[in-house]
Amino acid sequence: MSDTLTIFKRIDGAYAELASMSFVKDKWVGKWIDAREDGKIVGKTPDPTDKNGYYVISIQQILSAVQKVHAKWGIKVFFEGPYYDASNSEKRLTISHKDRYGNDVQTIIANGHYDVRIIGSGEDDCIAMRVQCEAKDTVANDKLGNKLLTNAMRCLYRSLYSIDGDDSKDPEEVGAEIEASDIPSGEAPNPRETKRMTNDPFFSKPDAQVEEANLAKAEQCRKAIMDLIESDPFNIPGIITEYSTQYGKIDTWGAGIAVRVYKELKAEGHNLKEVAL
Repeated sequence: MSDTLTIFKRIDGAYAELASMSFVKDKWVGKWIDAREDGKIVGKTPDPTDKNGYYVISIQQILSAVQKVHAKWGIKVFFEGPYYDASNSEKRLTISHKDRYGNDVQTIIANGHYDVRIIGSGEDDCIAMRVQCEAKDTVANDKLGNKLLTNAMRCLYRSLYSIDGDDSKDPEEVGAEIEASDIPSGEAPNPRETKRMTNDPFFSKPDAQVEEANLAKAEQCRKAIMDLIESDPFNIPGIITEYSTQYGKIDTWGAGIAVRVYKELKAEGHNLKEVAL
């Protein structure tokens, strides 16, 4: 990439590449309910009665695409903040309330902004702007900062590159797992599928029949993976991107997929919360 290109030319190049990519609205924002099969809880699913719920493009999709084109075009983005401008009604509040189980909890709600610099060939070749962000989290979870940054990145890149989802697909189709019987005759299966072990409790039977103890472990693996993403959303491991491309959003992965990705991430040396498998 030529060092003589201005940041505007670099963004034009990145825009052209991103415009040719397809994005799907794969993340549910709304209420969730227990998913049951044969009377057992096997996971969570979007509540179809939630009229305020909606699907959005996940930050994993956006960052995976943007990181690649930014690396190619030499675009660097720096986020400084978050800041709260009282004159613009920006603030951070802590609200005490009860959760659905009747427990006393505290939720932090924040809306603020980041000062962002997009740099090309050097510090003087720069675009500076303010990007709004908003998020909420419980005091116990303590990930508000990560969520605010994630929201700011999503807002910036969607606006800068006019990223929008493809509504031609039913959101329920996104993330459907591919079974061996779905592979046409004569077509080679995904190499990762060959790693499936028939004596593995997560793969030897459907999720609905996996013992509750193993399902609980799979959910711990899933949470550990999502925590890893939130801890450093700028550097999502390729394994996660690969599986998300094939199997859809992380919260719809089957038990076996969640455990498999967790094991592969651990094997690569990523710092995940320990799960006893």
